[in-house]
Amino acid sequence: MQPSESLIEMSMIEKARRNGKQFINPVPTSVGGLSIMFKVLWRYLTGPEERIPKRPLGPFRTDARIYDQPPMSGLRVTWMGHSSTLLEIDGVRVLMDPVWEQRAAPVEWFGPKRFFAPPLPLEELPPIDVVLFSHDHYDHLGARTVRRLTQLEATAGALWVTPLGVGEILKQWGVKQAHELAGRIALAQKDYDKTIAELQQANLQDPRNVYRLSLAYQAKGDSAKAHEMCKKAAEFNSLPQLNYAFIRTKAQKMVGGKA
Repeated sequence: MQPSESLIEMSMIEKARRNGKQFINPVPTSVGGLSIMFKVLWRYLTGPEERIPKRPLGPFRTDARIYDQPPMSGLRVTWMGHSSTLLEIDGVRVLMDPVWEQRAAPVEWFGPKRFFAPPLPLEELPPIDVVLFSHDHYDHLGARTVRRLTQLEATAGALWVTPLGVGEILKQWGVKQAHELAGRIALAQKDYDKTIAELQQANLQDPRNVYRLSLAYQAKGDSAKAHEMCKKAAEFNSLPQLNYAFIRTKAQKMVGGKA
C-alpha cells in the first residue's frame, strides 16, 4: 500500500521558522478576519448542539493501581481531558500538557468547560519522569495545575520540558528549573545559524544554553566567539544542580582549564 500524497507532504514539512517573536506556519494557512470571528463566537454562544453533548459524558475513573505494573506492550496512554495525557513508553512516564482545571481559560467562570472531571486526581499520579508542554495555550498549560504539581511527591524528580519562552512562565508558578528546547533540535540538525538565533533569545543564565552557543559558534568557525561563550559557561558559580556542574566541567576543558 502506497502512502497517500498528503502523508508524504506532511513528512516533508519544514522546520519551524520565526519572524521576530512570531512563529510562521510551515503550511499555507488562512485566518478569518473579524467577521468570521464574530460568526463563530455567535454560534458558540447560541448553538447548544455545538457545545453540549446529546447525553452526559462520564464520570470516568482510572484506578491508580494500574500504574503499579508497566504496560505489557511498553506503551500506554491515559487521557485526562482537555489536551492532557499521561504517556508511558518503555518505562518512562511523560505527563503532557497537564490541565486539571474545570475550564481551559484564564478564569474559572468563562471559557471551554470540561464535560467530565479528570479520571485521576493529581494527588494519585504515579511517579512522573517528564512534564512536557507543547505550547502555552490555556488548554495545554494550566497555571493552577502547575502550581499543584510543584508540591507533589510524584513530580519531585521530574524533568520539566518546554518550548522557547515558556520556561519563564513556569518559574513564576514555582517550577525551579524548566528546560527549554531552544537550539537543541537545530544544533542536532547542524543548522548553526538557527541554533544561535534561538539560543540568543533563550535564558542565558542557564550555562547549558551558553555552552550550546559555544558549540554552534565553533562549528561555524568563529573561534573567538566560541571561546567567549565557553569561558562564560566555565565561570558559572551558581550551580545547585549536578548537570550544571557537568556542563561547567566540559566548558572548562574546552577553554584549557578552570577560569
